[in-house]
Amino acid sequence: MIKKLGDIAKWLRSVNNGYRFTLEPIDGPSKQPISGPFSAALSKYGTGPGVHKWLHYWVFYDQRFAALERPLRILEIGVQSGGSLHLWSRIVHPDSQIVGIDINEPCRRYAGGNITVEIGSQADSDFLKDIGAKYGPFDIIVDDGSHIAEHQEISLCALTPFMAPGGVYFIEDIHGRGNTFAGFVYGLAMQLNEMSLDTDVFDCHVNSVQRHVSTVEFGAFFAAIWFRNHPMEKLQSSKWGDDWIPYT
Repeated sequence: MIKKLGDIAKWLRSVNNGYRFTLEPIDGPSKQPISGPFSAALSKYGTGPGVHKWLHYWVFYDQRFAALERPLRILEIGVQSGGSLHLWSRIVHPDSQIVGIDINEPCRRYAGGNITVEIGSQADSDFLKDIGAKYGPFDIIVDDGSHIAEHQEISLCALTPFMAPGGVYFIEDIHGRGNTFAGFVYGLAMQLNEMSLDTDVFDCHVNSVQRHVSTVEFGAFFAAIWFRNHPMEKLQSSKWGDDWIPYT
């Protein structure tokens, strides 16, 4: 689908600490209220498989995924203690298929019902392609694995062809200023802004990222790459109305 992802951001992988900005504080409540199925389920979570995530990830899930009431195919990289998989299972449509992968054999015990657990490394592109061919295409992929930039890049490159139309690839725990995987994703976002004029009315050829990716979002410690429902064949500019001041 998207070719040569590994070449997109080579120069960004040596990114430094970048610029520092100081923002004035915004008046208002210091905490976001817990609302939505993910946050609500987490607030009631007691005994069971362990869950360890930054709270604002669940807020993002509530905002973006709560309205998805159809069966989904979900892949989570990094099972650890199994709690995240079981939360997904409780919240999404009961006919959804949830797959977790981990390098630790004991994680198999968290399989059951609509949850499948496969053992393998996210740094093994052949293993990931086998998972994609067997269980994909995926509506949601969550990378909560090793948090090693090289592994995150390998996983994204290997699994991109197995994204469902309209799907999202969510990478957690991109920690630290100058994180090299963040630089890699910035490179994807920069490709969305590439402009290759086709005609004098500003129609543009699309590159491989523009063709398949609709949006790249960033938040604290995470990135989300959203894929188009249908490939975009051309970036087009149109005009409406008949009263114009000439462009200068």
